[in-house]
Amino acid sequence: MGVKQGNLGKYVSIKKPKKTQKQHFLPTPANAKVVHLQRLQMMQGEPFQLGTDYEHLIRELCNEYSYMGCGEVIFEPSFGQYFRVKNITYFNNHPTKEAIIIPKTQFVIQDFAEPKKSTRFTKEKNLTLDDVIGQDQAKQRARLICHYIEQPELFGSFPPNMNLFQGGPGTGKTYLARVIASQTKAPFFFSSATALVGNYIGESAKQIREFFEEALAKERSVVFVDEIDGIGYNRSKNQSMRGDALETVNALLVNLDEFVEHPGHVFIGATNLNTVLDRAVTSRLRSRIAFKPFSERERELFFKNYFSGVTKPFDVDFSRIAKQTPNYSGRDMIGLIEHAYHASILENTQKITTEDVLKQVGSGKKKSSPPAFEFV
Repeated sequence: MGVKQGNLGKYVSIKKPKKTQKQHFLPTPANAKVVHLQRLQMMQGEPFQLGTDYEHLIRELCNEYSYMGCGEVIFEPSFGQYFRVKNITYFNNHPTKEAIIIPKTQFVIQDFAEPKKSTRFTKEKNLTLDDVIGQDQAKQRARLICHYIEQPELFGSFPPNMNLFQGGPGTGKTYLARVIASQTKAPFFFSSATALVGNYIGESAKQIREFFEEALAKERSVVFVDEIDGIGYNRSKNQSMRGDALETVNALLVNLDEFVEHPGHVFIGATNLNTVLDRAVTSRLRSRIAFKPFSERERELFFKNYFSGVTKPFDVDFSRIAKQTPNYSGRDMIGLIEHAYHASILENTQKITTEDVLKQVGSGKKKSSPPAFEFV
């Protein structure tokens, strides 16, 4: 039997136990009826707590085996403790003293999606803070972080190791984190929040824990979680949050508390939506740095810097282009350069001119940069 789990799009596969299997079950109450759930994948890591979003699964399970009179459902995880959901009175509205015992390690929910890669460990190229254009406030904080990574003993009880980068897309949050790692020669651990969300109940907490543990195994590290609002959402504004979602937020908080105790390690969360973050998350990320849009002068420097990497000859008035691109982010400007470069190849021109670039600006509508560019 396959039971679909509501809006989560996940499934549980169920089968009755064979008589020979029953002898391997732990002792159960005399009035208990036993159901065996086929184990689809090893469930490791933190135990999950059953919430209202899963209760209808139990109703379907009970309906399949005609156990509609039970008043208590008992889950027995692999570590031998019990999870109970008591007084589920909607089973025929006639609860009894009977219980369903689900033996250890055999309750698994699966959505058949490809497993996500939750971490990325890289050794950054030779980048320095001099490579960062604009964002003077953020760079000042970055210098302090670099000093901390290299000499954590100087900072005593006030380490600058818990940071939140706030700003719109393409303003350089990820790039600055990479620069910090490169300048200090610290391993860079990167993950988007969505990559830390698991496919199975309990997997998110496990992946978050392993992500932090991998970083802490190094002598020092820069840990960067992009779009942290994806796992650190405000619990007070989401009263209908599922049990696994609450567990994900709690897992993040627990690991942040552990992380802060390790000198030489720096955590940076990035968000475009800081207003939706849980207060418990923002209180732990004590330093909040705002990334602002580029000024006209900064856009001019940005175009000049990135055009230096164009292999084709160019004759471009960077000041003029900067005037025509207000509110462009770093990603927008890189996309503009790429569009102009590709257009010159298609048109077989000898060099890229100012007019070629301004054609791509068009009526002022920003060009989107391709996903291949990693400036974020």
